[in-house]
Amino acid sequence: MKRIGWVVIAVLLFLLGAWLGLLASFPGGALARYLEGRINHDPEFAVSIAPLRLRWNGLRSERVELKERAPGAPKTWLRLTDVRLPISLQWVRGASLGADLGSGHLRLYFTWAGDELDLEELDAKVEDFTALAGLLPLTLRGRVTGTARLRLPRDPNGLWRREVPEGLVQLRATGMEVADLKVAGASLPPVRLESVELSLRTARGALTIERLVFQGDLQGSITGSIAPNLAQPAASRMNLAVRAEFRQAWINNLGDLRAVAGGFLTGGRLEGTLEGPLTSPTFNRPGERR
Repeated sequence: MKRIGWVVIAVLLFLLGAWLGLLASFPGGALARYLEGRINHDPEFAVSIAPLRLRWNGLRSERVELKERAPGAPKTWLRLTDVRLPISLQWVRGASLGADLGSGHLRLYFTWAGDELDLEELDAKVEDFTALAGLLPLTLRGRVTGTARLRLPRDPNGLWRREVPEGLVQLRATGMEVADLKVAGASLPPVRLESVELSLRTARGALTIERLVFQGDLQGSITGSIAPNLAQPAASRMNLAVRAEFRQAWINNLGDLRAVAGGFLTGGRLEGTLEGPLTSPTFNRPGERR
């Protein structure tokens, strides 16, 4: 029995030594470059992965970024930190990934085939989505939570096609503030919203807003569609039906701008269609087109 005990101890020590050796010599940089090579087929965007480190419970990377392919200082569209890929039985078909996003975090699942992506949990500040900066003609602040289930388009060679993935996105935002609003060149006070709920379905290259309701200085709903332009996101076009009403307290804060606001508000109500490019849409009231 003592001999068996010593054999077991020797085997455990050998396995421990082998594991420590693997940790010390793990080719994290080479693996990161390999993954980048498998992912980066888009001519305008590229994923950058910091060297991977092997830990007892899986793989880790300090940083994963999505950037434009541009000279100089390319724009970073998304930056994840402390990226974690835990060892799991799911590795047979895909993997779960956890990461920090600014002051928040996310958790998602993807298949090795690259055709499915599930955002299982999201909790982050809107400001952490750096891609929004410069894309919209206004500033958004607040906290957003949500989930998504998407199918990613692939070509016959297994590469991602530059198309809108199909699926459903559901988000809820709280403590929202919409700032830098302008009408006829005049700046409006920030619009504060206690809550915003969004259900967005993507199919056949279009985004359909099934449900967008908000409560706060502006209360109401928006439905409609957006035709995205992935090559030039700012040129994406919208056709949205708006039914909303501003709180009287917000209208009172307009001061001298109340006369300007009267040009698009009827008794504090905002009803009509928002049409045109994402960065410069036109608002048409019922029975009116410009």
